Amino acid sequence: MTQISKREQQKNLRRGTILDVAERLIRETGGTDFPIRTLAAQADVAFATPFNLFGSKEGLLYSLLARSLDQITAAGLAFTEPRPADRVIETTRSAVASFLADPELLRPLYLVLLSVSHPDHRPRFMARALRFWHTAARAASDPARTIDDALVDAVARSMMAHFVGVLELWVHRDISDEQFERQTVIGTSLLARAIVSPEDSERLLHLAEANA
Repeated sequence: MTQISKREQQKNLRRGTILDVAERLIRETGGTDFPIRTLAAQADVAFATPFNLFGSKEGLLYSLLARSLDQITAAGLAFTEPRPADRVIETTRSAVASFLADPELLRPLYLVLLSVSHPDHRPRFMARALRFWHTAARAASDPARTIDDALVDAVARSMMAHFVGVLELWVHRDISDEQFERQTVIGTSLLARAIVSPEDSERLLHLAEANA
């Protein structure tokens, strides 16, 4: 087992402290426009330390996004539903519930994702998000037939695109919390019909209709 050096442990501790302070500042100010000087002072580190550890303020915010995605993934992929098709709906509702549980942080934070196209951090974050939806799509696939990986991938990409689109409406307060959940469930239900069993396809259609 690889041993983490004391220096690396201290570095990770500073990273965690800075992220915790950044999260607190977002909650207090309602946005991500806090000065790095304020962040450094409250984290009790030198002004240059956040830049040394994260490269830029955008890098720091994307690290916060990644931390939030870790939490959403842990909750969303802890499948409890026995039927495969129900698992993707469980995942969708769990993801929505994570956002609704902490809008003070996640609204302004995900506004960064929607508005800042960082050439390094954004592609990595979106690739991780796609793996989340790919896992959900594969878990929903009909176990009685072989589903082509390309189809699962296409469904996963479509699910992610739909979720991000509805998320953007919610972040900008164009839709209510209830509409956020209903619209994501409708989209996921209809998209998953391509990879579930015929019986479950009908069930998902009825679920979409019930949420329309």
